Amino acid sequence: AAAVSRFDEPKHDDTAQRVDKPRETNEPVHEEGSQDSGASRDRVDDILTKLEKRGDNLKDIRCRVKFVEQDRINLATRTKVGEILFLMVEPNPYFMIHFERTEADGLLGKQEWYLFDGRWLYEAIERLPQVTKREIARPGDKLDMFNLETAPFPLPFGQKKDKILRNFDVTLADPAPGDPKGTDHLICIPKADSAMAERYEKLEFFVRRDVHLPSRIVVTKNKGLEISTADFPDLSARQWLGFARTIYRDQGGRPRLSYDARLRDAVEAAIEAAPADLWPLFDALAGLAILTVRGGNSDILSAETLAEMARRRPDMAHVTVPNRGHAPFLDEPAAVAAIDKFLERHAG
Repeated sequence: AAAVSRFDEPKHDDTAQRVDKPRETNEPVHEEGSQDSGASRDRVDDILTKLEKRGDNLKDIRCRVKFVEQDRINLATRTKVGEILFLMVEPNPYFMIHFERTEADGLLGKQEWYLFDGRWLYEAIERLPQVTKREIARPGDKLDMFNLETAPFPLPFGQKKDKILRNFDVTLADPAPGDPKGTDHLICIPKADSAMAERYEKLEFFVRRDVHLPSRIVVTKNKGLEISTADFPDLSARQWLGFARTIYRDQGGRPRLSYDARLRDAVEAAIEAAPADLWPLFDALAGLAILTVRGGNSDILSAETLAEMARRRPDMAHVTVPNRGHAPFLDEPAAVAAIDKFLERHAG
């Protein structure tokens, strides 16, 4: 868990936004392998229309995310793997991004958390006692999080078609090896007179045909020397409000933790202390029915430890839920099936 013990003073920082160097030329670029026929233009229009409508009807999203930053100047690569939770509420949406695994050039890093509650953006890093708190929207402000031109951090789905076409020349690329399955590949080159030309060299959206949401976004900057790729491998408009209500309560229209936040103190103490030998406690469960549900990406309960648990208790039921950290939400199909089977076996 993140150490959250004090907050920075909130600040309005209108100068913090990074501005990348503009492209040397912003003439429309025809990408190799892109389609440029009238039928292709109609297809682009159809994809963007469905993408916008999906945003209009969007209520909530939960999905995995893999974010890779490539710095070709310094020959550095940074990878983050985690989960996104998004909930559309008025006046502004909530979202949380948790990167449970970060890696820079092969070296493991710390977990990271980003939480936006409609007004404040909180940023936390594992084992650091300080949480950064920035005011994004003043009281009464309503943000259009789908507006590429004005949003403080535009959401990667539900973008408005007119804003995209006003700022970018958009083409449909031919399918290629390595594309996410079932997607259309849109290549967006900023127009010369667009503010986007100062921020991006190229945007690429791989839009899924079934849910009309992007499963991959590639951002290219600085003449191709900076490339960021975000993959959303299990993106769907899944309900996570029920999960949110298990750990938060509504207090005056704002989410508040429904458990004692000081529980983190015990977690912090355990992290700093010498590792305890928990095997005697596990062995003490002899004779009791056990089901262990492990997240496939967990760095707390390793696959090796689970294997040893199964060796000591051959009768123990266990399942590993793919694409989950620690701990799974227990509403994943694999988790639900294992729980149902366990309860049926031991009912009564």
